[in-house]
Amino acid sequence: MKPVNLRINNYYSPLGIDTNVPVLGWQLESTAREQHQAYYRIIFAEQKADIEQYKNLLWDSGKVSSFEQFGIRYEGQQLKSVTTYYWRVAVWNQHGKMCWSDPVLLFTGYLYDETWRANWIGKGDAKPFYARTEFSAKGNIKRAYALVSGLGHFKLFMNGEKVGPNEMDPGWTHYEKSVQYVCYDVTNHIREGTNVIGLSVGNGFYAGDAGDRHFYTIGKGYESYGSELLVIGEWHIEYEDSSIQYVQTESEQWKVCASATTLANVYGSENFDARLYPEGWYESVFDDSTWSKAKVVVSPKGKLVSQNQPPIIVKSVYDTICIEEPKDQIYVFDLGQNMSGMFEIYVSGPAGSKVTIKPGELRNEDGTVATPWDIVTYSEYTLSGTGELETWKPDFSCYGARWVQIEGCTRDRTDPSKPFIHDVKGHFVTSASPDAGQLETDDSRITKLGEIIIKAIESNLQSVHSDCPTIEKLGWIETASLMGPSIMYVKAVEELWLKITRDMIEAQTEEGLIPDIAPEYSKFTEGFRDSIAWGSAIILVPELLLQTYGNRTALEEAYPAMKKYLNYLRLKEVDGGLIQHGLGDWGIVPQSGGDYIENVETAFYYECYTLVSKFASTLGLDDESAYYESESARVKRRYNSKLLRQVTEEGRYAYCKLNGEFDPLNQVVQAIPLYLQACGRGVSIRCGSCAITGHIRETTEVRGDWTTLFIWCSGRDETK
Repeated sequence: MKPVNLRINNYYSPLGIDTNVPVLGWQLESTAREQHQAYYRIIFAEQKADIEQYKNLLWDSGKVSSFEQFGIRYEGQQLKSVTTYYWRVAVWNQHGKMCWSDPVLLFTGYLYDETWRANWIGKGDAKPFYARTEFSAKGNIKRAYALVSGLGHFKLFMNGEKVGPNEMDPGWTHYEKSVQYVCYDVTNHIREGTNVIGLSVGNGFYAGDAGDRHFYTIGKGYESYGSELLVIGEWHIEYEDSSIQYVQTESEQWKVCASATTLANVYGSENFDARLYPEGWYESVFDDSTWSKAKVVVSPKGKLVSQNQPPIIVKSVYDTICIEEPKDQIYVFDLGQNMSGMFEIYVSGPAGSKVTIKPGELRNEDGTVATPWDIVTYSEYTLSGTGELETWKPDFSCYGARWVQIEGCTRDRTDPSKPFIHDVKGHFVTSASPDAGQLETDDSRITKLGEIIIKAIESNLQSVHSDCPTIEKLGWIETASLMGPSIMYVKAVEELWLKITRDMIEAQTEEGLIPDIAPEYSKFTEGFRDSIAWGSAIILVPELLLQTYGNRTALEEAYPAMKKYLNYLRLKEVDGGLIQHGLGDWGIVPQSGGDYIENVETAFYYECYTLVSKFASTLGLDDESAYYESESARVKRRYNSKLLRQVTEEGRYAYCKLNGEFDPLNQVVQAIPLYLQACGRGVSIRCGSCAITGHIRETTEVRGDWTTLFIWCSGRDETK
């Protein structure tokens, strides 16, 4: 039985770890059945040879009697920033047989409040730009890492190649609180002699540029976080003789020029003029004498932190399956799959001619591509006219679509006046969160439905869980808690959901409100900013991470924010314990609002107190746990006394509106309190066969029809 898949919890990659107390985990692999771990031993060292020879160890846990395989905290000597370490695990099975894992590498980012060697640089405005430098490498390189951030988004190139598969780095954050950097292994991108580094930077949400097109958050409270696009980077190059060379962004050795991307609208609109593209700009044979010296610019306010969540990658590339011409020289390319995509065109034609690219999820009656709400989203590509086939796809945005409409082109090869459109491909972009499960049934329709749902989930997994990749792109946080259990059946999203938790912490207001969106790039009003079914995600998501992955980090980090949020809600109580603001049962007619507000919002309020009591107990805060338990009981009593009414004409009890109105067609307000009581929070049932029971927190008499619950009893092989 061998330990495999050693990992640092809370981080997708072992590169750029920015905690000095990494949390460790592993899986077990065995060809034999009925094996389990009885003991483990963990060792850490700075050199691989030391870890293999068990000497000069920074930490040796010793032989620990434990079944645990995750959530184990490093307890060794203090780790250093931007340093390579190795660790491995030994496990013993129940028969005393021991086996070591292979050594694995860990590279730290910045662990403490140190100043980076590098400076933030830019061109001095809010338009996309390129930056480049050259350096010389001498000797045999052992390893090399790059730590880079560029706002809003950046791409890294070295010696004529793009580094890594990532798209739209770094992740979206509240840039006044935190700015993510990305760590890359660039060992294989460095050669002896002259080397070139290139950085391409676009807008993202940091300094949004709408152009003349759709930008959902403008007009809804969006404000740019800075007036200049900017980038920072450090390259740490270690040679075989243990010497280290540093390359960093600064003014003297770096040059910049305007990008051929003249518009980078994060909502899916980009303009690219290929005539302006400096061919070969990130290669060594390039004349940058006309480029300007880089400017050292004002740093963003947020703290630089490592990008812990999985990057966005291209998961699949879809080919065109059909081309239609619904109107003269307007071509619609069908990719056969709705996706969050970057759409690549293949075109040739005269210099300066322009191609318009309109992706969409819908079709008009005349067959042209439609957009919801008639939003204006399109990209434009201006040809260089070299006579060769030209290809282009966006660098800094994606959009939800199946069909791509191409205008300004022809499919007639005898017409030289217009560019010829050869092909369109769809690059399906999503979080690199691994697959965790799949659904397959003996009914092909259900299997297909499951595949469609998974594609929809993946299209919304970015650096946030977006509400849609087409219109809003915002991280409405209730999806993380309400959709989270379903998503976790098919995707491993532990690191992404931890990042979402941190987004909520950063979005919390001074008053304690957790807004419905995080990062809060737009500020809605009333229930669309302050609804407990959304804000309670600050409590429900850490619970979900704890129950699904055994992850305690989220609740430990978010516990102060949870308390602050409950204090905020306490001040908004009405009628002795009810909550009367928010969206309630939202989505019913009228679409602009909801109903049963006291029922829905107060039920979530009760659940928040119940879970925070549990968290306080988990953290060893018994007095606080008792307080939140009493608050939970108080809200529950008020909820039942005010909302549980006898429905006279039906001879039973049911939950009604505060004014006593009852709608037999609305099952939501009956299901929510039943779920919150019956799912094991605050209620227990004793099995008459084996006397297994739990702690009875409180009982409430409910008259009327009996409700039968079937619960699996751990003491028997049957339901009772």
